[in-house]
Amino acid sequence: MSKFVIALVFILLFVVGSQLSQASQVVNNGGGKSISITSLTIYFNKTDAEFVVDYQLNAIPKFYVLLLGGKLIEEKMGFVFSNFDYDVVKINQDKTIINVKNVSKYDKDYYLHNKIPFNTTIPLVIIYTTDSKTPSEYHNINSTPNIFYKANP
Repeated sequence: MSKFVIALVFILLFVVGSQLSQASQVVNNGGGKSISITSLTIYFNKTDAEFVVDYQLNAIPKFYVLLLGGKLIEEKMGFVFSNFDYDVVKINQDKTIINVKNVSKYDKDYYLHNKIPFNTTIPLVIIYTTDSKTPSEYHNINSTPNIFYKANP
C-alpha cells in the first residue's frame, strides 16, 4: 500500500510540475491566455502614477500562484509594462498594484504625460488625474494616451 501512495505522489508531482512549467513558459514568451488583463486603472500623482491592474487567471496559473506566489504574475507585469520604471507593491490572484516613477513631466503649472506603449492591448484603461474628479475611459488601447493635467487644481 505504501509503495502505491509513493508512486501516486510522484505521478501527481510530475503532472503538476509539467503543467506549471507550461504556464510559466506561456508568460515568459509574453503570450497566451493564462493571464487576461481585464482593466488598468491609472492614478496620476505629480510625476508618478499608481497602476492598478485587474486580471483573470486560468486554473493552472491560479494554482501556480497559490503554491508558489506571484512570480508568474510579476513576470507578466514585467512583459506588459517593460517600458515603464516601476515597483510592484502588491500581487494577488485578481489584482496587482504598481508604483510607476517619472511617468510625467512638470512644466509651468501642468504635468505632461507623453504616451508610453504597453506590450499588449488592454481592453479598458481608466485614468484619474489630480485636476478632475471624473475619470477618463479608453477602450482597447496599447499605450497610455497623451495627457496633461493641472499641478494645483
